[in-house]
Amino acid sequence: MEHSYFNSGRIASGKGSKVVIGKWCAIAHNVNIHAITHDPEDATGPEESRGAKVGDIIIEDNVWIGSNTFILPGVKIGKGSVVAANAVVTKDVPERTVVGGVPAKVIKRMDK
Repeated sequence: MEHSYFNSGRIASGKGSKVVIGKWCAIAHNVNIHAITHDPEDATGPEESRGAKVGDIIIEDNVWIGSNTFILPGVKIGKGSVVAANAVVTKDVPERTVVGGVPAKVIKRMDK
């Protein structure tokens, strides 16, 4: 997380998952980065006994993440990408790509 900025929000990991944030990243306020969450396929029984969805989150160098974004387990955000505010990132984001929406979709790819 060298030279990166994380305003405010929440980073959650567990059960062996990890979150890696690269260099020169700008992460705005109220961003939720969750490498572990409840598995929607296992929604029966008391909360503490439900299954978990677990997966590393990798945010590569020079990534910008807008306010109120939610990043789910198992996602890799490629170098130089931008995640628009209020997005829910459920899939990998290729390098130098702008994504946004719920769920996040490609808005544009940036030339090198």
